[in-house]
Amino acid sequence: MLGEFIDLDDPLNVIRKTVSCLNSELPFWWQDRDKDLIETLLYPATDSVDEWAREIVALHQIVVEGFADKGLRNVILNNNGQFDKEWRSLKLVEAYLGTIGLENSTAKLTVAPLRELHELRNNVGAHSSPSRKREMVSAARKEHQDLQSHFRYLAKQVAEALVSICDYLTQKA
Repeated sequence: MLGEFIDLDDPLNVIRKTVSCLNSELPFWWQDRDKDLIETLLYPATDSVDEWAREIVALHQIVVEGFADKGLRNVILNNNGQFDKEWRSLKLVEAYLGTIGLENSTAKLTVAPLRELHELRNNVGAHSSPSRKREMVSAARKEHQDLQSHFRYLAKQVAEALVSICDYLTQKA
């Protein structure tokens, strides 16, 4: 997006920088994100479920909630694509990627980290049932040893996806 190499050694810095850039440029497919929230996004310092869930919600607010449905619909229409009026941002991003020639499977893989973040936000941070929340916490710990490591992994995946999606949107929109 900026024509610069990106250092993914610190994914949260990549996310902060990318979102700050989007906020300053404010393309029609992006909604301004709260500067204080961007600056206070941190890696969990402990293996606390509450801390992990809070940071997942914050990451979701900064990234997923930044995509503007109306703007994404416009960019799809400008590329002769189609969408269902009920689709929300992540499905709209996938549809857009299809309009620029990406295979459906590639579009889904590109958006997958944001979908994972969305699912985590819904199930551990926002609308969770206790049993589903326990399942997701257990799965994250089983795969990554602790919630801190899981969040670092998730942040890296989200950073890579965000940069790719923004590159596609800024080049073709």
